[in-house]
Amino acid sequence: MRLKKEKSLKWLNEAIDRGYTEYKEMSVYPYLENINVTVEFKRIVEKMKIKIDSMKTAAMELNSNFEICEE
Repeated sequence: MRLKKEKSLKWLNEAIDRGYTEYKEMSVYPYLENINVTVEFKRIVEKMKIKIDSMKTAAMELNSNFEICEE
């Protein structure tokens, strides 16, 4: 089981590096429930939040009319 968790976390990290940004949905996906309580998963979510924040900042710098829509 530990090996499956490690592999899942590895591929999740890979997805983030390739542009995946749906961190809110990740915590409710049934197929991630075996890893979403791990410390590494929480680190991955933080990594995603930082990446999204930097994307928002870049968008705001490019366009002063850009508004952030929070849910």
